Amino acid sequence: MPENFQLPLRFYVYGDTILFIEEIEDSFRSLEITDPRIAKEMKDIFERFLRGIKEKKEKKVTGREVDLYLIRHGEAESQEKSAKLSSKGGLQAEVAALCLLSDIWSQGGGLLKLFNSPTPRAKETSDIMQTKIQKIIESAKHSPINLYNPRITASLEAAGVIGPLMKMGIPYEKTIEHWLMNPEAVEGKTPQVIYKHLQEFLHRGQRSADRLPPGEKIYYIGTTHEVPQAALLHQASGKTLNELGGSIKNCELMKIKFEGKSKEAAIIEFRDKEMKIEDIGSEQNQ
Repeated sequence: MPENFQLPLRFYVYGDTILFIEEIEDSFRSLEITDPRIAKEMKDIFERFLRGIKEKKEKKVTGREVDLYLIRHGEAESQEKSAKLSSKGGLQAEVAALCLLSDIWSQGGGLLKLFNSPTPRAKETSDIMQTKIQKIIESAKHSPINLYNPRITASLEAAGVIGPLMKMGIPYEKTIEHWLMNPEAVEGKTPQVIYKHLQEFLHRGQRSADRLPPGEKIYYIGTTHEVPQAALLHQASGKTLNELGGSIKNCELMKIKFEGKSKEAAIIEFRDKEMKIEDIGSEQNQ
């Protein structure tokens, strides 16, 4: 994919083909992707994400508006902890970066910072996204987005759930659903425990919303794994992944919105659904 495409981009989906078009004054240039598997993956990601873009509701802002994004890493070469991204996983990361920029650009931009789990596949996904976003911002004539250096955080790391379940004979593709339905299956690693660990990242958004005066919107993007995301969704909705539409796909995004002070519940936007997180808590609870 060309590195110097500028936003906003238009894209069209027809059959197994996706066509990107960038308008340049009275002319344009295009990029066509015809691989059916890649086109379907990109189509799914774009449709789920762009359908979530809604007009802002007018309201009195009492703090800083903050969005957290959680994204599962791209496809890896294996399930080993040290596994790196496959070539498809790298492309998924680039597409996710374009999706994020489209959403953030449509909201008027703001301050953007990426965080990631320490695992190689999560860091590589985050690095690819950072590079892609940086190049597009630098090539744009007037960018409303300021991008800051990425950071690694243990609050987004893998939870050590899938390996023990597979040793029990649970097939990989069924491990997380089994875990959500049998929360005590892995000792000391219930969905509630994993959610508490993830709260450190959620507190980051809450603190920013609480402490900072109204101003430029802040976006935190956390590259993580399916287990923490599943734990968060289960905590907010009481449902398993199957009840929410199936496993979380590689580079699938969920948004968590903080629109003021901590007395207001944060809102998760995921697959055209909205769920409230009522118990993120204050800094004193950390």
